[in-house]
Amino acid sequence: MKLTLLPLMVLVLGLLNGCARSPDRQYYTLRSVSPSGHSGELSQPKETIAITALTVPETVDMNKMVTRMTGSSRLEISETHRWAESLPAEIATALADDLSQQYRKALVTTPGQTAALSHSDHQLDIDITRFEGTLGVGIDLEAIWTIRGQKETSVRHGHARLSEVSKGSDYEALANAYTAALHQLATLIRKSLDEKD
Repeated sequence: MKLTLLPLMVLVLGLLNGCARSPDRQYYTLRSVSPSGHSGELSQPKETIAITALTVPETVDMNKMVTRMTGSSRLEISETHRWAESLPAEIATALADDLSQQYRKALVTTPGQTAALSHSDHQLDIDITRFEGTLGVGIDLEAIWTIRGQKETSVRHGHARLSEVSKGSDYEALANAYTAALHQLATLIRKSLDEKD
């Protein structure tokens, strides 16, 4: 009798363990793929741009992806779909990479790297006031930024409201929509940097 029950118990325990396993986590990044055929990094950049601060709304300040339910005020926090880093770090790195590609004469650093700089030509503070997406629909992003030059009197401000349609119904499509919006934001910030002091 024991010999007959043992394989059955092993089978039941195996099925229970399979059911208890949580789904595999999926990680996403906001960094766009660098265009091909690009020349190497500048060995001696003419200017330095330091992203000194970047903030996001408390409701999304985590590495779990947060989405708004369609036609509802309800937010859903995903346990399995997550950002590769904390959301502020992901956004800061994505913007620094994009600005470095667009604004080739400058070295752009993120808040974590900025501490290593003794000084910078421009200090950039970014406040993401809205970072909201709905699966299968798209995203809305709103941001305010301040650029300070070496002279404290040289201060520029900017504000943007951006939207991107999601080209799919999954989390990867949503992450791609955020990446496209951050590219637009980087372009607007670059234009602010190009303005004369």
